[in-house]
Amino acid sequence: MLAEQVVYPILDLDTCHKTERDPFDVIAQWQELGLRLYQLRAKGLQTVPYADLAAKLRRSFPEMRIIANDMVDAVINDPGQFCGLHLGQSDVAGLSDARRARLLHLRAGRSSFLLGTSTHNLNQLSAALNQRPDVLNDLRALPGDIANTRKNAQLPWDYVALGPCYPTHSKPTGMDPVLTIEEIRFILMEAAHQLQGKTLVFIGGLTRARIAELLAVLKGLRKTGSTDTIQPVFALIGAAMDATELRKILIQCASYSD
Repeated sequence: MLAEQVVYPILDLDTCHKTERDPFDVIAQWQELGLRLYQLRAKGLQTVPYADLAAKLRRSFPEMRIIANDMVDAVINDPGQFCGLHLGQSDVAGLSDARRARLLHLRAGRSSFLLGTSTHNLNQLSAALNQRPDVLNDLRALPGDIANTRKNAQLPWDYVALGPCYPTHSKPTGMDPVLTIEEIRFILMEAAHQLQGKTLVFIGGLTRARIAELLAVLKGLRKTGSTDTIQPVFALIGAAMDATELRKILIQCASYSD
């Protein structure tokens, strides 16, 4: 579902405020461009107002599916509003056993529900890719047995993000070191076997020129057979660009599969 879209737009409320763009206008633009899935990031909102905003967006754009950013309780309390959940490294580490169990059972019961995580180096990427979905088969056999879900069971990631690939202003504090293009190439080469057939989302400061640089790396590695089945997706702070630029990026990204 995400891999087919190629571009993963992020509706960041802080960026909407800074650029004086109405979030609903941004979503309408994405819908016109054929996008059907986006991440809702609102660091300044608590669980209830975040869930209320998601509900309003869903009512206005029922065909547009929302992946929640970090808001575990919003997803657990009203899973019907969301098609997925994205968690950072610290969010995963801080999950209680109870919340982890609820997410595992939600994922087991809805194959279309996406779980994604961010990684910032080779070790984190490799660890995330190494998490197997075997636990889902056990949970499907006992769909209501949340209490007996084993402690520290690993979440099965449907996609893994890597970055920041470039400097970004959307996360001014607590950001991990920016990866160089050489580091990105090395990570892709080292994790090539694990990445086969997987969805890899590039994150952090992406523009059309920077995406071109990443595509060049991917195409170069693909010629060697190292990354021929990787499904690359590019995460963008959509409110920071107009429809013309976003349309050009969509065309640019689609060229990778040609």
